[in-house]
Amino acid sequence: MEEALEKQLKVGSNHAKCEHCGGNLIFDPASQALFCPHCESKFEFDKNNNQIKHAINEGKIDVKEERDEWAKDMKVVRCQNCGAEILITGLDIASNCPYCGSNYVVDSTSLPGLKPDVVVPFLISKSKASEVFLKGIKKKFFAPSALKKQLPESKIRGIYIPTFTFDSKTESLYRGVLTKTVTHTNAKGQTYTTQKSFPISGNEKLLHNDFVVESSSKMNGKQMNALLPYDFSKTYAYDPNFIRGFAIEHYVDELSTCYDCAKKAIDERIKKSILSHYDYTYVNSLSINTKYFDELYSYRMLPIYSFEFSYKKKQFLVFMNGQTGKVGTGYPKSPLKIALVVLGIIILVGLLIFLLIQGS
Repeated sequence: MEEALEKQLKVGSNHAKCEHCGGNLIFDPASQALFCPHCESKFEFDKNNNQIKHAINEGKIDVKEERDEWAKDMKVVRCQNCGAEILITGLDIASNCPYCGSNYVVDSTSLPGLKPDVVVPFLISKSKASEVFLKGIKKKFFAPSALKKQLPESKIRGIYIPTFTFDSKTESLYRGVLTKTVTHTNAKGQTYTTQKSFPISGNEKLLHNDFVVESSSKMNGKQMNALLPYDFSKTYAYDPNFIRGFAIEHYVDELSTCYDCAKKAIDERIKKSILSHYDYTYVNSLSINTKYFDELYSYRMLPIYSFEFSYKKKQFLVFMNGQTGKVGTGYPKSPLKIALVVLGIIILVGLLIFLLIQGS
C-alpha cells in the first residue's frame, strides 16, 4: 500500500488519488496526513523537518535549473476581479479565486519564480475554523458584543501566504545626545522642571532570527504582523501534499525588495534597543552605523484563513493565523466602546491637569 501511494504522491502530479476509492486526497490539518473525503481513508507521508535557509548572496533567485523545474510543475493564474495571482499545478484548472470567490480566473504571464523552501502547515481544519475565529473575536475588546455572541455567515478560505524570513547578526556603532526632563517640587509645594542633556555612545550587537516579510498582493505588513508569531519549529521542507485542498498565492515582491523592507524594520529595532539602555525624555541627535553579518533567508508559505462576511450592511475581510488561531485586524468595532474609552481618557487627562493646577 505504501509503495503504491508513494508513486501517486510525486511532485507535479495533478492530484493524489485515494487507492481505495479513487477520490482526490486533501491535506487534513488535524491528523497532518492526507485524507479522502469520500471514503475517509487517511494516508501518512514523509515530512522533512529541515529548516532550509540560504545566504543572501547565494543568488538562488538566478539558479535557472531550479526555476525551470519548478515552472514545469506550477503555473500562475490571475483573478480578473481582484487581481490576486495564485499558483496551481501545471495541469490543474482554477475554478475560482480564493480571495474573492470570482470565477474570472485566467492564465497569467507571470512566471512561477522561486520554489518555496518550507511550509508551515495548517493546524486548524476548515470545519473548526469558525469556532476558533469566534474565540479569537471574543478576546477583542472593541469587537461588538453581538459579534462575540454569533459570527455572521462567512465565506471561509484557506490560503498559503508567500513570505520571506530573514536572519542576521548586526553590530552597530552609535553616537548621540539625549535630554532628560525632571520635575521637582520645592518646599512650598510648587513644581518646576529642569532639563539635562548628556552624550551617549557605544557598540550594540544584536541577533535577528526569522524576521517575517510578507509578499502578498492581498495582505500588507500590518495585517501580517497582527497574525504573528508562527511556531517555526513546526516548519517542513516544501511538499505539495501540504497544499492539497488549499490555495497558494504567488509572491508579488522579489527577494531583494523584501530584504530592503526587512533591513528598514531591523534598523528601527536596533534604534529602540539602543535607546532602551538610557533614561531620557527625548532624542536630540542619534547616528547609527550598522554592519550586517551571516545574512540568511528562507522562502516560506504561511497558513491563513480569510473570513469574508457582512455586518450591519458593511463587508469585512478578516484574516486568521491558520496555525495558532490568532485573529488579525479589520474586524468590526463598536462605536460605543470606542467612545467610552475616549471619554475615559479625556476625564483622566482633565483630572491630572486639575491636580497639577491645585498643586501649583
